[in-house]
Amino acid sequence: MIKYNSEHVVILTQCGFLILLGLIVHIIKSLTIKKVLKKLSDNKNLLNLKSFLISVNGPGSLLIWLFVFILIINVFKTHDVNVYLLTITPMIGQLVALLVIVIFVLKFIPKLEKNYHTKNKKKFVKLDKTATTALVQLTNVVIIIVSCLIALQTLGYSLTGLLAIGGASGIIVGLAAKDTIANLFGGIMLHIERPFALGDSILSNGTVEHIGLRTTRIITLEKRPLYIPNSLFMTITVENTTRMSNRRIKELVGVRYDDIEKLPVICKEIKEVLLNHDGIDQNLTILVNVTEFADYAVNILVFAFTKSGKYIDFVQIKEDILMDITKIVKRNGADFPYPTVTNYISNAVKIEQV
Repeated sequence: MIKYNSEHVVILTQCGFLILLGLIVHIIKSLTIKKVLKKLSDNKNLLNLKSFLISVNGPGSLLIWLFVFILIINVFKTHDVNVYLLTITPMIGQLVALLVIVIFVLKFIPKLEKNYHTKNKKKFVKLDKTATTALVQLTNVVIIIVSCLIALQTLGYSLTGLLAIGGASGIIVGLAAKDTIANLFGGIMLHIERPFALGDSILSNGTVEHIGLRTTRIITLEKRPLYIPNSLFMTITVENTTRMSNRRIKELVGVRYDDIEKLPVICKEIKEVLLNHDGIDQNLTILVNVTEFADYAVNILVFAFTKSGKYIDFVQIKEDILMDITKIVKRNGADFPYPTVTNYISNAVKIEQV
């Protein structure tokens, strides 16, 4: 059974008071931040301050309890109580302080990136979301690596020895994880060359949703996510339809052989439609010509480019053109052919009635 003397009571009382004080400070801190955030909720000009307060809330609580822990250790030290924690308190304090800084930075930097794009949503900015996302990811990796090295040094490990071991093991790891390293460098090249950005349509109209350091996530038109290793983009041809300045209309319009004499007028009227359509780029090639005597029809080539590169605009403009072509063919008394077969009998059979 543990016996307590008056000194033990004093120590426990002081420790209890410090814990209570830390709890009060923690509650005041949380309520204050919550109140300030509520006032800043409608002010878009102070997004960075709001992000700072959100990011500092959790690490701030950890810092408060670190101070409480240090004060409690000092209470034991004042009363000459031998506790093992007294010997490692400086090391624990450094590690916790490092953890507080790392947590805050890792939470605050992504919020800064989000605020950057929110503020410049309607403006032209030098850095798009793809570039800033890559910068944030790279910064996080550097912070984590540097923090681990500092933590190991704080624990008493020699960085020189660790770097020597790391150099030797790096070759082995590199050979074992060559695909992962290839994807990593592929991701870096994607961010440098930027053949596509977030929101662009590539690979059969798939939309780029996320560009990571190892894989790129694409959402198809069927809303299916595709995870593509970044190294693959270094070996294939990528078509970025989002960056198309124009889209091509190329159609073969078939007219019956019986209406072949009406083709000059039909071609002329179709070309006038293209020349007068607001959605057709008049600075690019426009062709309307008879190009082929096919099996069932005489084909007219209709060739032009839309002003817009967006697929939804292209489909609408193409529909307008095709409907106008239909009206022109019907208006001129012509028609579209159906697959037919004509049989010629050279020696007719005469049937006599008996």
